[in-house]
Amino acid sequence: MSLTTYNWIASGAHFTLGTFFSIFFPIMNNKYPQNQNIRNLLALQDHNILFQDNPVVLGWKSEPSVDTSLTTAQVMLIAFYYITSIFHGIYASSELYPEMIKNKNNYLRWVEYAITSTLMLNIIALLSTLKDTNTFILLNSCNVVMVSLGQIIEENIRDGKSPIVPMIASFFLLFSEFFVIVRDYIRHVNQISDYISTDSTIEPIPGWIPYMFIVLFLFFSCFGMIALYQSVYPDTKYEFIEKTYIILSLVAKTALGGFMAYGAAGGQQRF
Repeated sequence: MSLTTYNWIASGAHFTLGTFFSIFFPIMNNKYPQNQNIRNLLALQDHNILFQDNPVVLGWKSEPSVDTSLTTAQVMLIAFYYITSIFHGIYASSELYPEMIKNKNNYLRWVEYAITSTLMLNIIALLSTLKDTNTFILLNSCNVVMVSLGQIIEENIRDGKSPIVPMIASFFLLFSEFFVIVRDYIRHVNQISDYISTDSTIEPIPGWIPYMFIVLFLFFSCFGMIALYQSVYPDTKYEFIEKTYIILSLVAKTALGGFMAYGAAGGQQRF
């Protein structure tokens, strides 16, 4: 099967997923409304210093900086399906794409990943109840840099240069991103467990969230493994590498959609 066919199929598949979820989520959200008692757990929050009346008392006040909910993550999911569909449509119809394949460097892929994988990371972070806006900014910046290193790695492999340094740096950034998210998630789970013991209206974070971390971390790692394979076997046909990226991208994005579909269809009732 040609790369053009692969890309048309991938474009159609992502468009179909985006359309499906744009219909599915509103129906499920109406059937299973989000629990307002726990909604603030998904809100991005900053900590501001609060000065009270005389005598002045210095304390911390936690206030929402951005109003978010599961709907925010759902919109992001739908968006990256459509964005991915557009990029694959460009690959399939552009005269530039065959030249990039011939040159063994699809630099547009890394532009796409910089957008879509960052959206995926934001979804994962939101569902983990990450709150700090500065942390989100740093996570997004790290992810864009990590994806950009993928372009450098691919260029180095093509040009016969060592990709070791950018590859180590990219895996370091990947581990750092998920470490921050998982660490914050564990802290919030412990806090919520303490609250549950005193307030029966507070419900636990859905149990499927940790499985999402594991599965998505493995998928993110697999993209690096393709680059690692490419560096070990530099004579591998680039068309095979490109097809592998196309398949892995579709499977990874479908997996995230599957987790969120489960949450919307009942798993989010505990939110």
